[in-house]
Amino acid sequence: MDMLKSKQSQLCMWLSADPDYILQQCVDMLSVKEFRDIQKQSSDLEKMRLLLKITIEKGRNACQSFSDILRQHQAHYQQLQQLFSPNAQGKDQSVKRLKSERQRYTRSDIYIYIFFFYLSRATRRRISSHGFHDDNQLISWK
Repeated sequence: MDMLKSKQSQLCMWLSADPDYILQQCVDMLSVKEFRDIQKQSSDLEKMRLLLKITIEKGRNACQSFSDILRQHQAHYQQLQQLFSPNAQGKDQSVKRLKSERQRYTRSDIYIYIFFFYLSRATRRRISSHGFHDDNQLISWK
């Protein structure tokens, strides 16, 4: 229901490309009067606006049925694919973004890190054993 409300203008525009097709798919969820009222609309866009308005007014079950119809027939309306793709879902998108931002280390990355960690430690020990405490003394030592 929330998805239909939030994407209402986009859905109207996308579905108005072929309103008769989606109306035929929704026949079972509309009364005869509602179907005729939608057919009487002067433009395809107005037909889709009324269809969505009626569906939303019917409540959550009708919205779920309509959403299922859209999902089943998304191949007919290419724009619907972006609505139902996992990347377009708000929660899924943020979770995927977080997973992709998390850096994954391979075993070799860890070995390299450990190697450089111990190398830097050994270098610091060698420098401190010679009594050098800053970079200027180290440069003059070279």
